[in-house]
Amino acid sequence: MSDLSKVRLGRKSVTHDPKRRAMATTLLESLPPAPLACDNTMGVSEWGMDGNDAFGDCVFAGLDHHQQVVTLDAGQRTEAGTAAVLAAYTEYTGFNRNHPSTDLGANELDILTRVMAAEQGIFGHKLLGLISPDPKNLDHVKKAIAYFRAVYMGCVMPINFRGQQVWTAVENDGGIEGGHCMVNASYTADLIPFITWGANQPAEWGWWLKYVDEVHILVWDTTLQLFPAATKGTILNMLEELN
Repeated sequence: MSDLSKVRLGRKSVTHDPKRRAMATTLLESLPPAPLACDNTMGVSEWGMDGNDAFGDCVFAGLDHHQQVVTLDAGQRTEAGTAAVLAAYTEYTGFNRNHPSTDLGANELDILTRVMAAEQGIFGHKLLGLISPDPKNLDHVKKAIAYFRAVYMGCVMPINFRGQQVWTAVENDGGIEGGHCMVNASYTADLIPFITWGANQPAEWGWWLKYVDEVHILVWDTTLQLFPAATKGTILNMLEELN
């Protein structure tokens, strides 16, 4: 795990798209039950800090981490690296590392929408579309991870997260420090690990339910072949309707 005393946040307040939520519900309800446990990390424990120890670029670090998971499963893991992640943070938000006043973070759905519209994609991959499960529906969250390899999510971070080895929801959490973007690619009956700050950070499901407020299934051009043929057709039809 990373030294949590030396990391940054960076997700701005959450926004929701009801249509993407409804389509996620329809798709996930059509899939078989999720397994009791799932691990799509293939034993990887280092994902790259991507500058998120110094800057509020978690929304872009999360995109790199998500791509790493799904390309790892495809057998050709790609890693953007800190320079590319910070360059994207600059391109999409106007961030300038020499001017701290520009380090303002980003809104996940806004950035995802703009990345989808970018002809060149981001970090060498084209984002074809996204749907957004209900983060409080744990069955759907587990299906999203099990069948789509990973989810890209956002939450509010309690002040006490820096002092917990396993994030656990408690009544006196010190208040909210800010918002953060992370990735999930595994779970057990008791734990839902997060990929963040270059490492795997374990959390209890109760922590997820208390603090997570957005979840997105991302569909990249290079990973469509991972999905079963019937599911792939359904996904493409949904994305065409959404986009």
